Amino acid sequence: MNPSPQQLEYTRNVLLTLLAANNTRFGLQAPAIVLFARSSHSLILTADEAAEHMEYLAEKGLVIEATKQIVRAARAWRISPDGLTYLDEHGL
Repeated sequence: MNPSPQQLEYTRNVLLTLLAANNTRFGLQAPAIVLFARSSHSLILTADEAAEHMEYLAEKGLVIEATKQIVRAARAWRISPDGLTYLDEHGL
């Protein structure tokens, strides 16, 4: 079943808030994103799904890939200044 646009927006907003709470220059890898999304928001994702959402958000300029892509599993992301602005504008 494909998620609705509202479900996609909710998921991506959750992921942005997780990255905003992680105030490091190293960002979060997909497995950590999955863990935090599940524990803090009961959001169930796989690491591959989290990476796909991060890629989408990166295309929109809301997140930045924090590490050079060596292998897909080692990728990490952090929120961009535009991502913080987006959260502020949407009251998140």
